[in-house]
Amino acid sequence: MAGLFICALTIRYAFADAPVQIVKDPLGSATDTVMKDQLLDELPRVSRMRTSEEVAVFDRTVQALSGQGFSRRELGVLFSMFADDTPHHEVMYGLLHLIEQSCDEGVIAALIESALDMQGVAPEWLETFICRVLNHDPARDVLIASLRDMPSMEGAAEVISVVGGLKENASDRIRANASMVVSALMQRCERRPRSASTRAIPIGRCRPAAGTTPKLDQPRIPGRSSPFSFAQSIAIS
Repeated sequence: MAGLFICALTIRYAFADAPVQIVKDPLGSATDTVMKDQLLDELPRVSRMRTSEEVAVFDRTVQALSGQGFSRRELGVLFSMFADDTPHHEVMYGLLHLIEQSCDEGVIAALIESALDMQGVAPEWLETFICRVLNHDPARDVLIASLRDMPSMEGAAEVISVVGGLKENASDRIRANASMVVSALMQRCERRPRSASTRAIPIGRCRPAAGTTPKLDQPRIPGRSSPFSFAQSIAIS
C-alpha cells in the first residue's frame, strides 16, 4: 500500500482496482488546497503510465481531482500531461473531462499557453481540444476573443495554425466553425493597424506540421478510430 499523508487528510491507495479514499478533518478549504497541490504533484510522476500501477494511480488521482477549481497555472500542469504516444487513451480522456469541468475563460487561456508545448508532444490531443472548443458556441466565442485581443500570446500562432488546417481538412461542421474563427480574426486585423506581432501570426493560410493533422470526419481521441461528440461531454459554458 502506498500512503500519501497531507496534514490531517489521507489519500489511501489500497489496490490497483480500488478507488481513492479521501479522509478529511474540519480544516476546511486550506486542507483542500493542500490536497489539490499534492494530487497535482502526483500526476507528473505517473503520467507516462509505464506500469499497471501507474495507470491505476493516474486514473485515481484524476478522479480525486474531480470537482476542483483550477488556476491557469494548474490547468497548464494538466495540459502538460498529454502526449500522443501515451497508450491509455481512455484514462487520458478522463483528464480531458476534468479540464472541461473548469467553466471559465482560464481553460481557453491555458490551452493557448500550452499549445506550443503540445504541438511538439501532443499535436493530436491539441487538435482534439480545439475541435471540441470549435463545436461549443460559448467556448468558441471565448477562443475568438482571446486570440483577437492577445495575438502575441505564447501559443496563439500554434492554435491559429491548427484552426487554419481544420478550416480546410475536417468535417463540414468543424470546417464551418473554424472558418468562423478565422473570419472573426481577419476582420479584427483589418480594422486596426497591423503591428509586427499580428503580421507574424498566419491567419487562414497555415497548415499544421506534416503528419500531425489527419483528415477528420469528427473530432477523435488520439490513436483511436472511433469518433466522439463534443456536445455529449463538454462542461465549458
